[in-house]
Amino acid sequence: MRIKKIDIKNVKGIDHLCLDLDLIPNKPNIFVAPNGFGKSSFSIAFKSLNNSRLKLDKIDLHDGNEENKPELKIIIDEDNVEKILIANDTKNDINKEIDVFVINNQLVAKSTLFNISGRSIAKASLEILPNVIVQSIPERYIIKYSYLEEKKKFGENGKILPNIKEIFENRNILFILEKDVDFNKFTQIRTLRKIEEFKNRINSYKGSTAEIREKIMNNGILELEEIDEMKKITNIINQYEFESISDVLDSYLCAIQLVGILKINKNIKRFLDYQHYLNVKEKYIELLSNIDTTRFNKKPKEDSKKGLIMEWPKAYEISNGQRDILSFISSLVTAENIMNRKKCILIIDEVFDYLDDANLISCQYFITKYIEKMKKEGREFFPIIMTHLDPNVFNHFCFNKHKTKIKYMKEISDNVSNNLIKLIRNRGNELIDDEISKCYFHFYPNKLDISEYIGNLNLSNEWKNSEGFCKYIDMQTNKYVHNLDDYDSLAVCIGLRMHIEKYLYRRLSSEELKEKFLCIHGTKKKIENCLSVGIDVPDLFCLLGIIYNANLHIKNNEDIVTPLKYKLENITIRKMINSVLEYQ
Repeated sequence: MRIKKIDIKNVKGIDHLCLDLDLIPNKPNIFVAPNGFGKSSFSIAFKSLNNSRLKLDKIDLHDGNEENKPELKIIIDEDNVEKILIANDTKNDINKEIDVFVINNQLVAKSTLFNISGRSIAKASLEILPNVIVQSIPERYIIKYSYLEEKKKFGENGKILPNIKEIFENRNILFILEKDVDFNKFTQIRTLRKIEEFKNRINSYKGSTAEIREKIMNNGILELEEIDEMKKITNIINQYEFESISDVLDSYLCAIQLVGILKINKNIKRFLDYQHYLNVKEKYIELLSNIDTTRFNKKPKEDSKKGLIMEWPKAYEISNGQRDILSFISSLVTAENIMNRKKCILIIDEVFDYLDDANLISCQYFITKYIEKMKKEGREFFPIIMTHLDPNVFNHFCFNKHKTKIKYMKEISDNVSNNLIKLIRNRGNELIDDEISKCYFHFYPNKLDISEYIGNLNLSNEWKNSEGFCKYIDMQTNKYVHNLDDYDSLAVCIGLRMHIEKYLYRRLSSEELKEKFLCIHGTKKKIENCLSVGIDVPDLFCLLGIIYNANLHIKNNEDIVTPLKYKLENITIRKMINSVLEYQ
């Protein structure tokens, strides 16, 4: 399955948003948009899905108007067949096929009223919402295995049975048996007859346990080998190493006992549900102990109404980093418990945007492991991370950029010159590498003429020398300053870089310092050099490294334009750049 489109109407800040996608399962998807665009509204649309419809609070309707009927539409492609899944205020087709879970910030403001001398005084505090790890705690139910009872039930030679108590202590094998074996088939008359024929034959033998086992092996166990579901059980058993099971006969004798117990036990589902719950609880406690660096050593608690919940200390009692990583991992565990269908969508709403480097790596690690788990299970998992950060932040850590899908939610047009793209692509050309970097992409007081290379590089004659190139850079930078839409973002990046370097160059006191400055690679290093010789460098010059240090190297078909354009469209960044360009 691929997700081709997501279409949202009338949800909070979204009037109508249609995203053309092509999401592949089991890959990280980074959805990028500036603050205020509607990322949280996007998440609210998915979080408001219930079993039967898309149910929004009034404050989450577009403009708070009840006449604005919400709708979430997902268009998927399965084997080149397009299908439209719609959720609105009357139906939810999405829930029939796809499990959805949303992780967002769990920090909330809470006001508590105190009565002091007859006056009600409110005291505000920040609290972390508890995580509901398991929504409903199943009834405690245990299946008791009695080896003595099983030998009596088998008959005269029950002594040959292996003691399989350890199997009932192994949750994993029980889950697999329940999933892969149809125990209802053991109620069929033909199957029951074969099992009884085998037992009667065995019980007719005389001798010690060893002698009876030898007779069985000599005469075969054909009756049991003809039962398909019995063979499934033995194949599953043989994947494990149990002390009591040493050969194929033990496997079948074990299977006979399991069939007898599980077939007649009407409460097997209750037993497995409770075992699954214990499994989840134990895994969560173990995981929490590995990542919890607080002094509180918190553990989940059982609440008869709320389920298995994790309550956190007050926000002021732990650091932001501790709070964010614990809350995120807890939510991820909850998602893993809730999402059981083959197709799943996980929305992570800006949780990553405020993490420090260590926690950013940790969160990406856990998501990567979750993706691997889902893929191994043959499931189609679509993790969507909402962020306002440059997606390159994620490429440096656990997410392999070749596996990550980037979607810029806000469509931004750009007027990048094809000649500039060609020039950037040719930066590595050994004929002009140093000259291009020095005179075209940085400030340089002298002109550079590359006329002899123009034909080979397929560049415009207007740029045969650095003077013509700088005129283009100045023109595009002026467009940006005057709020025109058709500016070249790459040119603005270079223009800002040149302006800063020119300003610093003019403040150097000697020709020797100036010559050294021109030979230094990188604007950041040039600034550091100026600081080392006592030049007063404005703070803005350092802060705008996010722009002038933008990637100006194109590898394959890498998009270097859109991330830069997003930053340049930020109102504060625009004001900062305008201020820098006023420096003379």
